[in-house]
Amino acid sequence: MPSNAPHHRTGAALYYVLSGTGANTVEGKTEARGPGSFIYEPAGLVHQWGNPGDTPLTFLTFNINQEGVPAVAPDRPATSQ
Repeated sequence: MPSNAPHHRTGAALYYVLSGTGANTVEGKTEARGPGSFIYEPAGLVHQWGNPGDTPLTFLTFNINQEGVPAVAPDRPATSQ
């Protein structure tokens, strides 16, 4: 599957890849993330995930955000001035 749209989380997230290889894009740089990969994404990090291969990609996502706040936000995070 192609990468999803760029998005960010309202809190931090942890990912653990169980099987397959994902394409994780952060700041325009794409890295292959295979089984056993453990990824930390801080709150507000704009990123994308995709599966460029034929093998299903299976990973666990742990969202660390405030209760009642959606975990994923489609727009870019607000910047401080």
